[in-house]
Amino acid sequence: MKIAIVNNSRKFAQYGMKIKGELEKLGAEATVLFSDELQLTNFLQFDRFDVIFSRLSGLKWTFELYHQLVSCESRIIPCPFYFLHSQNKYLMTVIAQQHGISVPKTALISIQSEFLEENLQAANQIKYPLVMKPLYSSLQGKDAFLIQDQHELEHRLCILQERMNASRDLIGTRDYFLLQERIVYDKIIRSFVIEGETKDAASAELKDGWKCSACGASLLKKQEISSELRAFNRSIFAAFRGEVMILDAFNTKEGLILNECNTACGLQNMQSATGKNHAHEIATYLTREAKQIIRKR
Repeated sequence: MKIAIVNNSRKFAQYGMKIKGELEKLGAEATVLFSDELQLTNFLQFDRFDVIFSRLSGLKWTFELYHQLVSCESRIIPCPFYFLHSQNKYLMTVIAQQHGISVPKTALISIQSEFLEENLQAANQIKYPLVMKPLYSSLQGKDAFLIQDQHELEHRLCILQERMNASRDLIGTRDYFLLQERIVYDKIIRSFVIEGETKDAASAELKDGWKCSACGASLLKKQEISSELRAFNRSIFAAFRGEVMILDAFNTKEGLILNECNTACGLQNMQSATGKNHAHEIATYLTREAKQIIRKR
C-alpha cells in the first residue's frame, strides 16, 4: 500500500516525517511531499498513491494545489469538503452555525480602502473590543489583533493595506480579514478527533492578555474528555466530515465555542502533555483505509 503525506513545505514537515515513520512500521510505503516543490500543472503526480493524507493549511497556493488532489483517483484524507470549508475561516463559521455549533459573531472584510465604511459598520454591529484575524491561516496567531475602538481599526487597516501594496504578503492570504467578537474564556481546548471520536484532548490556560495558543509545549496540559466535549466534536464531524481533525475550542461559562479546525498542526507538544502518540493513531487509520481500498479493487 502506497500512502503520501502532503505538507506545506520542508520547513513545516517535521510532524509529517514522524507520521511517515509510523506508517513504515506498519508496512506501508510512505512518501512525504511538499506543496512548494510540486508542479501546479502536473495532474498525474498523485495517482500512484492509494491514500493521500493532506497536511496542507489554508495558504493561497495550497488551494491551487488542492484542486489537483481532488481530481486524482486516490483517497484524500481529510476529505475535500473539510479542507475547503474549514480552512476558509468565514465559511467555517457559516457552516458551523448552520449545524448549531457555537462560534463567535463574525464578519468578512476587505482591507481595501474603498470598503472602509462597510468595515466600520460591521465592527459596530459586532461591538468593540473585537478580534481581527486573516481569512486563511494566521500561522499560529500571527496577524491576529485585538481592536479596542474605531480609531485602532482604521489604523490597522491602513498598515495592512500598505504592507500588501508593498508586496510583503508572501503567502498571499492577507487581502481579506475577519472581524470577530472577543470571546471571554479561561482556556483553549485542543481535541484530536478521528471519524468523530475524540481520541485525546489537551488545554492551554489563558494567563495574561487576550490571546492563548494551543501550540506551546510549556502551556499544554492533559484535558479530561467530558461528555460535552465528545458531543461537541461529534457535531463538528457531522458538519465537516473531516476524518482526521485537530479542533480548537474556547472554554467559556456558556459552554464550548469553536475557534478553529486545523489540518497542519504538529502534535509533538500535545503528545508531551498527554502521552498519546497521535502520529501512530493517524498512521493506523491511514493504513486501515488503504487496505480497504486495495481489497475493493
